[in-house]
Amino acid sequence: MRAYSVRFASTYNYSAPARNSLHAARLMPVTSALQTVSSARLDVTPRPSSSSIRNDFFGNAVNWFRLDEPHDELILTMTANIKVSDPVTASAPRSTCGEIANKARSLPSLSADAPAHYLAETMFTRADPQLVEFARAHLSTDAPILTAAQSLCTALKEEVRYDPEATDVTTTAADAFAARAGVCQDFAHIFIAASCNSGVPARYVTGYLRTLPPPGQPKLEGADAMHAWVAVWAGTDVGWIEFDPTNGCIVADDHVRVAVGRDHRDTTPVSGHLLASGKQRHTVAVDVTEIRPEEPGSTVMRLPAAHTSD
Repeated sequence: MRAYSVRFASTYNYSAPARNSLHAARLMPVTSALQTVSSARLDVTPRPSSSSIRNDFFGNAVNWFRLDEPHDELILTMTANIKVSDPVTASAPRSTCGEIANKARSLPSLSADAPAHYLAETMFTRADPQLVEFARAHLSTDAPILTAAQSLCTALKEEVRYDPEATDVTTTAADAFAARAGVCQDFAHIFIAASCNSGVPARYVTGYLRTLPPPGQPKLEGADAMHAWVAVWAGTDVGWIEFDPTNGCIVADDHVRVAVGRDHRDTTPVSGHLLASGKQRHTVAVDVTEIRPEEPGSTVMRLPAAHTSD
């Protein structure tokens, strides 16, 4: 188990003052089977006229806030201390993809964690013939579920290029796969499209990555912004096993989970409505620093990495 200090900072600058804005933010990690949140808070500047926090259907923590006064800048700062466990994949079932598909269809549960919610395609995870062929090559009916999911994850890392300029928030899985390029959102959507087309439930996961890797290991793609990966349902005994197709790896203890859903729309970090005119500028910076037992007074190291869009 590793302990982390997490800091997420997002700033919106408006060319003309915005008024009467209402926002929903999914930025705070929640306690689950693989992680324990000791503290988490979201600070909003300017101070909201009203705010509340509640969990959505999938169990994600959603901060709602409203700003009634004109403002030309909005700053969101999320800070958290959290402990993350390394999943034990050795206990994964020997069930095949076909057996998992049958179990998922026959399970009557409609709880938030049930696989039934992740069997149908969405507008972003619809598979075209090219993606269907790709799915069949890696998720054959008689392939063990863990082996098949790892094969799909590795293949995506090898075949799809990480390119922040290749896609945008409206890009579908089929379009990103056809271009063989995209960002973590696209990698996750492609994986989910292939998996669901094979009858294997897969869901979209957002969160944060360790900023600096362990000695001798490469830095993961997406470590300086909010990241996305996937979770595959492996049966009632094991539950969900997570894969990071952007980095071609199974998720370990360097991923901090924030939200889950069917695609990126269920997990959007910040959404809302506002009355404004002109352009806006958005910057994001993320720090995930390991807190070592021998360094009880360690502080978060500020890194210069930031992503900006106009």
